[in-house]
Amino acid sequence: NEALECFVRVLALDSSFLEARLNKALILAEIDQLELATKEFDQVVLLDPNNQVALFNRGTALIRLQRFENALADFDQLIALAPNHTGAHFNRSVALMHLGRPDLAIAGTERALVNGPADAYVFNNRGQWLQNILRLDEAIANYERAIKLIPDFFYAYNNLISALQFDPSQSRERLIKTYQAFARQFETPLKPRW
Repeated sequence: NEALECFVRVLALDSSFLEARLNKALILAEIDQLELATKEFDQVVLLDPNNQVALFNRGTALIRLQRFENALADFDQLIALAPNHTGAHFNRSVALMHLGRPDLAIAGTERALVNGPADAYVFNNRGQWLQNILRLDEAIANYERAIKLIPDFFYAYNNLISALQFDPSQSRERLIKTYQAFARQFETPLKPRW
């Protein structure tokens, strides 16, 4: 990567050049060199402990490396600096979920909502987490909110159908209507398993 090589050369001349180190770390993360990226983000945070870009991206890389406690610490620090950082709140919830703390993870997603289409992804993920702990009515409501925001959100529809199938309180008619809406939306003939 030509840009990466450029930042390596700049850092050979001045290892404290913060922007070069941050950009090198971002490129390494982009090309899935996550261990190297986290080491570079570590250096950025040593130079600038309040660097929000470094904290967010290091935390994200740590999630991908399944180092959830460390990721949680980064997102906690970032939230202390920027309480309305929706991405930090969402990724903090992801880390909490992986750490086996679903109630805290689900509650934390409220701060990740921005009142826009991107909320569909928060609702879908929260629905999955709720479904995992068998809070099916809440999961269904979250999938429906995701679909309302993005009507062609394939995964939210798929998850909704799954939740409806597992929830004994749901009617067969509702499940059929959801299958039909899915089929219309995606022009997909379905072969329901019931």
